[in-house]
Amino acid sequence: MEKLKKNLKEEIIEDLKEYFGESKAETAFDFYYSMTRPKIEYFSKILWRIRYLKYPHTRGRKLGNKSKAIPDRIWKAVLEHFKLVNDEVALAVEIEGIEGPRINDVLCLKVNDVDFKKHELNVYNHKCKRWYNVPLSLDMETDLNNYIKKHKKEIEAHDNYLFFTKDDKHHPNRRYNHLEQHYINRKLKEYLKESGFDVIYAHREGDNAPLHQYTTHSNRGHAATQIEKKTGDMKLVQKLMDHSPRSLSTTMLYIEDEDDELRNVMRK
Repeated sequence: MEKLKKNLKEEIIEDLKEYFGESKAETAFDFYYSMTRPKIEYFSKILWRIRYLKYPHTRGRKLGNKSKAIPDRIWKAVLEHFKLVNDEVALAVEIEGIEGPRINDVLCLKVNDVDFKKHELNVYNHKCKRWYNVPLSLDMETDLNNYIKKHKKEIEAHDNYLFFTKDDKHHPNRRYNHLEQHYINRKLKEYLKESGFDVIYAHREGDNAPLHQYTTHSNRGHAATQIEKKTGDMKLVQKLMDHSPRSLSTTMLYIEDEDDELRNVMRK
């Protein structure tokens, strides 16, 4: 533990040198380190308020103008396209868009993480460093079963990762034995460009600046929106997203904007 603390201190001092210079970095560290916990929390709040005062445009998404969710029609078009041309990308889009895990957690899934007896997916949340379970939809379970049977040899040859790498002769420096997020993102953007879909799907109110563009993370918003529409229960959405019950505002950012739907209802 002492060695870990020492290494961490050295890293922090190196970072402080960038702002305070070589001579004042350790003094700055001692100043901040001497603070009590209430003081640290107090100054953190002050800094956040200064940030919002100086950069008010960053509040756009926090105010709920648009969500992270990709529209259902685009998600379905992407899924159908990749089911025809690349079943690995299709499965990644489907798992994230229905079951809700982050793409990096999806790409790290192994065969043993699919529990067909309990009809659930065992996911390791790399962001929060914990395991959690998600019930499998009927279609998702069928697609997973078919995919595993089809690619049994390739999966076994790649340490049982569902999203095994292809021939590595063009990627000699590949870091992992499974696909990576940038590969999925690149494939999605290539298809959107070819198909005519706008990569930017949400704009900030006021100045109409681009707010969200379609990435793999947008599929996670699709999963949250579908559960919210089916149940209206935000607790279930939080469980699907593996969010803390106290993070309702964060979860709400993943629910698709309902302005058009509300307008249609009011005009009937």
